[in-house]
Amino acid sequence: MIEYLIDDFVIWAYRNKLLKDYKKRDIYEYAIQVILYNALSLVIIFLVSIFTHNIQSFIMFIIFFVMLRRNLGGFHYKNKYVCMTVSISMYLAVMFLGCKIYQLSEDRMLFAWLLMSILCLFMPALKDKNYNKKIVNIMIIADMILIFMGVYLKIKSVAWAVIFNICVLFMFILQKLIEFFKLNVNEEK
Repeated sequence: MIEYLIDDFVIWAYRNKLLKDYKKRDIYEYAIQVILYNALSLVIIFLVSIFTHNIQSFIMFIIFFVMLRRNLGGFHYKNKYVCMTVSISMYLAVMFLGCKIYQLSEDRMLFAWLLMSILCLFMPALKDKNYNKKIVNIMIIADMILIFMGVYLKIKSVAWAVIFNICVLFMFILQKLIEFFKLNVNEEK
């Protein structure tokens, strides 16, 4: 249904001279789909946060997950519906279980997060042309500073920040391992 609406919108935009190159119609449609599905995921997550009276978790999600994930990358699903479902489910799991898990083993969680952060700082760049290692390293360092400030100031929402960071860093490390093993498999053939 949404795909048909997007197709109609792109045709309308071309007819009204908002888009110049009709040959790139598929690219425009894909871009609009990505924007809509990402916006829909954020709206659903925001509404869940409002209904559960947990706006701090949403703010931590935007600062520590979305921004870092956008630049760092991570594991990607081929199906947009699976991606949306996994993203929303992950948010719900972190929101409801993350603080409890963090409180049970705060020292171990902080150690795992710090170790993963340092590891990601020194890992080689992805083979993605949109990946900028300098920006990612600056973001990881900024996240480390913000989280340490939160720990020092005893801010309650630090648990979400640490858990969201661990999720993104784990996805990045997983992507690097997949990339490494695919490279080795291709070299052996």
